[in-house]
Amino acid sequence: MKVRFARWLGISFMVAGVAAILVCLGIAFSGMPEVGLVVGIVLGPGFIAFGWLYLDRLPYFILTDANLVVPIQPVHSRALNGGRLTVDGVRLVIVRPGEEPEKLPVYRWYAHPDDWAKVVATITQGGLRH
Repeated sequence: MKVRFARWLGISFMVAGVAAILVCLGIAFSGMPEVGLVVGIVLGPGFIAFGWLYLDRLPYFILTDANLVVPIQPVHSRALNGGRLTVDGVRLVIVRPGEEPEKLPVYRWYAHPDDWAKVVATITQGGLRH
């Protein structure tokens, strides 16, 4: 199950990119053109591109029966072997017999609301057991 980023994240990055371009243009025309143009050429379009990726092009996380994969931070990917998924407020938790519950590195407010609702519904209906 692919879970998209919340739209507000992508839009925020894109707005920040436009703002960075405008500020850097102001700096460029106020007496420091080399600094303003160099920073504006890199920073603004970088934020815009990052925001564009967050708008449905890059999943926030992918949840399967065996794994949680976080594409933007592979170090946070987890194997879910031998556990049961639950929802603890704004996070997913894996509960394994004889171990402390492990909070997974994904948060509700970064996830698209419709996708988060599907994940919660799937978990509460008994899906994604390992």
